[in-house]
Amino acid sequence: MIKSKIKMEFRIAKKSPMFICSLMFILGTVLAVSLFTFPSYETIAEIPIPIPVTFILLATIIMGILILRRYKRNISLLLCVLVLFAGFSYTQILMYNNYPQDKIIAHDAIEGTIVSLNRTSENSIKLILDNITISNENESQEIGSKVNLIVFGQSGSFLQNEFYMQNSVIRIKSQLEYPARSQEYGFYDERIDLLSSNSAYKALAHYGAISIVESNEPGSFSSFIRKYQKQLFGRIDRLISGDEAHLIKALLTGQKDGLSYEIRSAFSDLGISHLLATSGLHIGILLLAFELLAKRIRMPIVPRAIISAILILMFMLLAGFRISIVRAALMWAMLIASRMMGTKYNGINSLGAAMFAMVITNPLCIYDISFILSCVSVFGIALFYSPIANLFGKNKKNNNNKLIAILATTVAIVVFAWPITAYYFNNIPILSPFFNVIFVPIMSILLLISLLFSVLSGVSFIAPILATIARLHGFVVIEFSQILRPFSLNILSISPPLIVIILWMLGMILLSSILKKKKSKYKLVVSLSLIAVSLVIVIFSFIDTSRQSQMKAYSDSSDSVIYIQQDKQNALILNNDSYITQSVLRKTATKKLNVLIFSGNDLQDLDTILTQLNGYEIDTVYISDMLSLEDVNMPSNDIIQSSSIDFHNYHIELLPFKATSKKAQIHFAVKIEGGDVEVLYLDPLSLRADAFGKEHYDTVVSSRWSKARIKHLGNISCDNLIINDSKYLFSDSIAELEHQGCKIYNINYIGAISLLEGK
Repeated sequence: MIKSKIKMEFRIAKKSPMFICSLMFILGTVLAVSLFTFPSYETIAEIPIPIPVTFILLATIIMGILILRRYKRNISLLLCVLVLFAGFSYTQILMYNNYPQDKIIAHDAIEGTIVSLNRTSENSIKLILDNITISNENESQEIGSKVNLIVFGQSGSFLQNEFYMQNSVIRIKSQLEYPARSQEYGFYDERIDLLSSNSAYKALAHYGAISIVESNEPGSFSSFIRKYQKQLFGRIDRLISGDEAHLIKALLTGQKDGLSYEIRSAFSDLGISHLLATSGLHIGILLLAFELLAKRIRMPIVPRAIISAILILMFMLLAGFRISIVRAALMWAMLIASRMMGTKYNGINSLGAAMFAMVITNPLCIYDISFILSCVSVFGIALFYSPIANLFGKNKKNNNNKLIAILATTVAIVVFAWPITAYYFNNIPILSPFFNVIFVPIMSILLLISLLFSVLSGVSFIAPILATIARLHGFVVIEFSQILRPFSLNILSISPPLIVIILWMLGMILLSSILKKKKSKYKLVVSLSLIAVSLVIVIFSFIDTSRQSQMKAYSDSSDSVIYIQQDKQNALILNNDSYITQSVLRKTATKKLNVLIFSGNDLQDLDTILTQLNGYEIDTVYISDMLSLEDVNMPSNDIIQSSSIDFHNYHIELLPFKATSKKAQIHFAVKIEGGDVEVLYLDPLSLRADAFGKEHYDTVVSSRWSKARIKHLGNISCDNLIINDSKYLFSDSIAELEHQGCKIYNINYIGAISLLEGK
C-alpha cells in the first residue's frame, strides 16, 4: 500500500494505485512491442534498446526513488516511470527470447512438443508447439519460440483431439512462416494473435504430413479432465443432440465450432455473442446463484468462500483458463478478501490488481481481444453503472432492479467500449442492451441447467430429465434469436484511429466523475469537447472514405481479394471462400455489394461465399460463362455468366487458362483495365508459359502464393507483383524476380495495397 503522506498527482490513484501501476506496465509493454523490429526477409529480430542499458536506467530510477523518499519528496511520478520501465524491460527480454537473433535455416521439417490444442472448425485444429527444432537433409536448428500450427483436412480420426495428445512430440513436413501484419486499422493481425500466445511463427500442414515421434499421455489430472470432457460431450450429443447440444457445449467450454453459421451470426447481430464465449459473465452467474442459495440457508462467509472457490475452479477446468475467466476469478478473490477483512471493496483497484497479475505472468496477453474487452467492459461498468442505473430509476423500492441492473450494465459497456468494438469488428449493435435484458436471464438459466447436467449426467434417472429441460430451453433460445434477428439495428463503421479511442476514453472518464460528484463546469466542457472531437473524426473519416475512388488488394496471408469503389458503388473480386471477404466488407463499412466477381472454378466455393455473406445485399454475381450451374445449390442471387463485365470506367474480363496436363481443370484470371492501370489477378499455380501471350501488365496480383507458384508465372511481364507470402524461404526466388526488373510488394508486411497509379 502507498502511505497517505505520499501525495499522488492522479486523482484516481488515491483510491486505485494498482490500476495506475497496471496501466504503466501495459504502456511499457506496448512501447517495447512497438519499437521491436520483427523479422522479415531483409531483417532479423532486433530489440529497441540493449537490455544492459535498460537495466542501468531501471537502477537509476530506483536510486532516485530511494533518495527522494528519504527526504520525504513526492515520488509518485517516479514510481510510475519505474513500473513503465519494468514493463518495457520485461517485455524486451520476453521478445528477445521468443525471436531468434539469427536468420533461420532453409528447412522442410518441423519437430515440436504439443503444449495445447483447440478445435477451430470441423476440418481444422490449432496446436501450439514448444521445444521447436527445424531441419533439412544436412542440418538442424533449435528455435527458442512457440509455433502456432494449423492442421487441416477432411474430418476424421486424424482430426480428432484425441490423436494429438499434450506433451506428445510430432514431426511435420512444412516450413515456419512469419505472421502477417494488420491490414490497416481494425484488421486481424496475425502478429498480435501469435504474440498473445508467446508464439513467433506459424505453420500450416495437412494431417497426412504429420507423424507422431513420441506419444506421451498428459499428466494424470489433465488426462482426467480430458476424459471427463469427452464423456460429457458424448452424453450431450446422445441425450440432447442437434443445435441445442452445440449451444450447450459453447456455454460450458466456449467451443463454438459446432454451431451453425446462422446461429452465430444471429447472436452477433443481436450483440449477445459474448454469451456464447465463456467469460466473467458466466462466473458471475454461477456465483450469484450460489450466493442467493447461501444467503437463504445463512451459510457463514468462510465456508461460502471455500465452496465458491471450488465452483470457480471446477468451471475453469471445464472451460479452460481463459483470460476473461481468470480476470473474473481474481477480482472475486479480492472481493471475498475485502469482506473477510472488513474493508471497503474498490472495483477499479481490484481490476487493476487483476490486470497487473495477468500482465506480470504474460505481458503480451494485452494484445488478446478477450483481455481488452474484458478489462474495458469492467472499467466501463465501474464508471457508469450507478449513473445509468439512477437514470433508469433504480432504487431500493423498485421491484424491477434486476432487469434495470442488466440494462444499466450493458449500456455502460456499450457507451464506454464502442470505439474498441468498432476498431476490431467495424460493427456497433445499437439495440444490444435491450436484447441483453431479454437473453441474459434466459441464458443464465440455461447455463445453470447445463452445469447441473454436467455434474449429474452420469446419474441415469436424473440425466434424461435435465437433458430434456436443457434441449427445450436451448430450442427456445435459438428460435427466439432467429425471430428477433431482423429487428437488430447495427451500424457498420470505419475502424476509428487510435486517437479516437484515447479521446473518447478520456472524455468518458471525465464525464463519469462529473455525473457522480457534480463538480465544476470546466470539466464538463472539456469532457464534452473530447467526446465531440472523437465523433467528428469518425464521421469525417466515414464520409471521406465513402467518397473515395479506390482499388485495393487485401490479404489474410493465404488468399487475396481486390476491392473496387467507384461513384459510391463497389465491386469485390475473389476466387476462393476466404474469411478475408467478410473482413474487407466490415473494414469498408459495406452494407450493399453491387458486384461480386468470382474467378474460381469450383462453384461449391461460391456457394460457401454467398452463405457467409447472407447478411449482405448483393446485386449481381458474375461467374465465367464456361462454368455450369447444374446440380449446385445456389442461393437466390442474380447470377450472370459472362466473361466480360463493365463496372463504371473499368472493363473486367475473365480469362481462361489451362495447365499443360490434358486432364487439368480450366482456371480463370481476371484482367482489369481502366483508371490508367492494367491489372491481372490470378492464382499462378496452374499457369503455363505463354498462357496470355506476351502481354505486359502494370500490376499482377497473386490470389495465393507459395514456392511452387513462383515457377508458374510463365512469360508474364509486369512492373509490380503483389504477393501474400509469409514464408522465409522464398526470398531467393523473389530476388530473381526483382532482378528481372519487377518490383515485389508483400501485402503481409505492407498492409492493404492501392492498385491505382500515384496512390
